Amino acid sequence: MAEGKMCEMLGMTLQKKVGDEFVNVETDKSEGLGGKEFVGLYFSAHWCPPCRGFTPQLCQFYKQFKERFGANKFEVVFVSSDRDESSFKEYASEMPWLYLPFTDRDRKAQLSKKFKVQGIPTFVILNAKSGQLITNKGRENVGTDPEGDDFPWPSRSCKEIFNGDGVSPKDRHKFVKGDYLEKLEGKVFGIYVSAKSEYCSEFKPQLIKKYRELQDAGKPFEIVSVSLCQSEEKYKEDTGDMPWLVLPFQDPRGENFMRELELRGYPSLVLINSDGKLITKSGKDEIINSPIEDFPYGMKPVNLLSERYIDILNEKKCVVYFTESKEDLVKVKETMSGPAKKFFKDGNDKDIYFFVGNTSDELCENLYNFALRSEKRRCLMTIDIVEQVIQKAAADMEMTEDNINEFIKNCRENKIEAKPFGQ
Repeated sequence: MAEGKMCEMLGMTLQKKVGDEFVNVETDKSEGLGGKEFVGLYFSAHWCPPCRGFTPQLCQFYKQFKERFGANKFEVVFVSSDRDESSFKEYASEMPWLYLPFTDRDRKAQLSKKFKVQGIPTFVILNAKSGQLITNKGRENVGTDPEGDDFPWPSRSCKEIFNGDGVSPKDRHKFVKGDYLEKLEGKVFGIYVSAKSEYCSEFKPQLIKKYRELQDAGKPFEIVSVSLCQSEEKYKEDTGDMPWLVLPFQDPRGENFMRELELRGYPSLVLINSDGKLITKSGKDEIINSPIEDFPYGMKPVNLLSERYIDILNEKKCVVYFTESKEDLVKVKETMSGPAKKFFKDGNDKDIYFFVGNTSDELCENLYNFALRSEKRRCLMTIDIVEQVIQKAAADMEMTEDNINEFIKNCRENKIEAKPFGQ
């Protein structure tokens, strides 16, 4: 039953609207989450236009799903980001499900942090018994699977998607398995999303050139194309000259790759390693701008700060060295490699990541200003965006391996004060 984990996560009391009144309900009872199989947490706010656009869609899904599968299969809890309680109540009145009490702001903040909510609307699906996250892509799934045929939308590996897992019954007639997995065995591969468009037409010759260079160099690399063309004629024009693997026209696996890899437009290229793990969602830039010698484009102990690493910056604690000098950047990157290798695990999650950045670059400049709000200068610091804090090295610290090791040790032992951004 839902009682233990849901009460621990959401508190002993939730709310719902009865008539014109907001009433409290016990989380572990049937009018709450008692006996429910799955729970969706809906992070949203009335002031957010995309939220107001998605809420009616979710209401329709909720109603139809309850009619089809019964009352105990699924429940939703609204977690409000509204600015005040009156706005919360006005917005919640449009919703037929339960609400986290607006006054419980600390719990709302904890939930946002736990499920890494970076923007709204966000709709996460949980196993009510275990409290485990099933997917944080509920919003996308409501749009692509409005009947709920594949609910609760478990996360799937590329191998599972190629095998047809998640293809809905109504799309089964479009699915032909093929021998993609056999041809990708032991290879790094890219999922390339394209269409018959000006942008794709400009990028495709560059990608073909790089693909052939990698093939000629004997690199174990392949690409699988997902074409979003709506007509078969356009599809043939888009894919006809591609020297790599291509999914058939309107293959339902394309939609599943788009959803699972969070691809929003075209041209897009995601790189996956031979074990099926994500290398980067910014493959378009990575593969074109990196030399052949950098293949297979995995993370290094110390990396140059770029858009590729936005998710890591948003979610993990990072050691970042900022400088305005290209020569200094190259020198310090090499010096940092020794200390960074102690924490480096290729292909695995790490508790700390190492970057160097040139503050003449827009991303680095924005991050530096966000963290310090001071005049630009060379600076070594740890940055924790989740906690909104930094730990800063002394301005006159010489960038040697010993000093960097000592700085990291002191940070991890909290001997250097963690200060809020901007101080």
